[in-house]
Amino acid sequence: NAGQSQDEVEDWLKRFTGARSVLWLGDGCSDDETDGHVDNIACFAGPGRVVVGVPSSPSLPDAEPVAEAIRRLKLARDAMGRALDVIELPQPRRVRFDWRERMMQTSYVNFYLANGGIIMPAFDDPNDDKAEAILADLFPGRDILQVEVLDLLEGGGGIHCITLAEPFA
Repeated sequence: NAGQSQDEVEDWLKRFTGARSVLWLGDGCSDDETDGHVDNIACFAGPGRVVVGVPSSPSLPDAEPVAEAIRRLKLARDAMGRALDVIELPQPRRVRFDWRERMMQTSYVNFYLANGGIIMPAFDDPNDDKAEAILADLFPGRDILQVEVLDLLEGGGGIHCITLAEPFA
């Protein structure tokens, strides 16, 4: 948003999306493909509840930006003035690289909420089942379908990215 102040960006977002408040998470992740899109970092899972993808190791390049996002979210309030319940979703343990040898953004947060269900990424990783269990607890009564997305990530997107989903209430 070159040439625009944070206040100008907030005013624009509020005017065009109907949002009453904007939360700033800090720097995006290290992903060169999407420049750290929020749908790989965090998403709302209901009123006052935010899911944040936490890297599997503090030595990974995204550990610090995610820790800062969590710090900011724990201090923030939603549009109704409620403290946020921040749920940490462990990310895949394995670090994956694309055909250009760039680290891929493997994020379970990049899921899609469908009517009665969730379509979530799978990475052939030991944390696939753990992430599914956490999402099942967060969204009781929804069927969950895990879809292997490593090939999709090679193209620079995830499940949420390709659906162009609208926020839900």
